[in-house]
Amino acid sequence: MHAPPIEGRANQALIAFLAEAFSIPKSAVELASGELSRSKVFCLRGVTLAKAEAVLSEWMPRT
Repeated sequence: MHAPPIEGRANQALIAFLAEAFSIPKSAVELASGELSRSKVFCLRGVTLAKAEAVLSEWMPRT
C-alpha cells in the first residue's frame, strides 16, 4: 500500500485499510497520534482484544 503523504492521503489510505482489515466502518478508526510521523497510534472502536489478536496473528509470520 503506497499513498503519497500529501494532505493526509496516506493517513486516509491507512484508515481505509484498517477499517477493511478489522471489518469496521472507517468512522470507527481514529488516528490518535502521529498525523505527520511515520509512527502512528490508532484507536479502533468496537474491536475487542481477541479480535485484534486474531487479525494481527494473520499478518505475523509463523516461527
